[in-house]
Amino acid sequence: MHDSSERRLCRECRHTYAKIIRALPAQTTIVRQIAYKQVRLTHLGHTPSRGIPPMPLNTRALNLIDRIHAQCCVVLGQIDARYAQLPLNPVLRLMVQNVKKIPQLPAAVYDLKEWQAIERDYDTLTTPDEIKHPIGVCPKCNMPAAAHTWDRTYTCSKCGCSSIVADMVTKAKKALKNNRGGLETNPKKVKKNPGHIYKPSNNSQC
Repeated sequence: MHDSSERRLCRECRHTYAKIIRALPAQTTIVRQIAYKQVRLTHLGHTPSRGIPPMPLNTRALNLIDRIHAQCCVVLGQIDARYAQLPLNPVLRLMVQNVKKIPQLPAAVYDLKEWQAIERDYDTLTTPDEIKHPIGVCPKCNMPAAAHTWDRTYTCSKCGCSSIVADMVTKAKKALKNNRGGLETNPKKVKKNPGHIYKPSNNSQC
């Protein structure tokens, strides 16, 4: 990922970093719209919420905006300390203006990791729930759970319990295998239930 001797990004990573920076203004606009419920997510993409009554603010989107702003200030503060005090829109413009200089900064290796984490959270936020896949049930409340293919952790919307997605999937597969194996592994031990057979009484008048 980087040259270990100088702790600098390699050419490919510098290109990736620059691509993330150029996408920031458009992505931040979308996150803002989601935060204030100006758009709704569907499997067809982002559509205006015209005619839909106001809804509570999306706190996940608001937190992501704060993270983007804070990380921009951290990066630009390495160029000029005054940049770290600017509002979000100016720092986004400065990020794009310094797109060639930023990947060359000494801390670019660590900054890129943080931007990639932010980008994953952005992908999670902007992907409709319809694309999520079942991963089992919540280990605490047994609520059916679903997650994106790239999610590493899952937080239950009902009880707030956090779990590792890989562990939940493994547990679900094991439970499914055990349920199926009960009839397949020892078929001779399984007795068929004949059920209740009605026998008319000999004293019946019919």
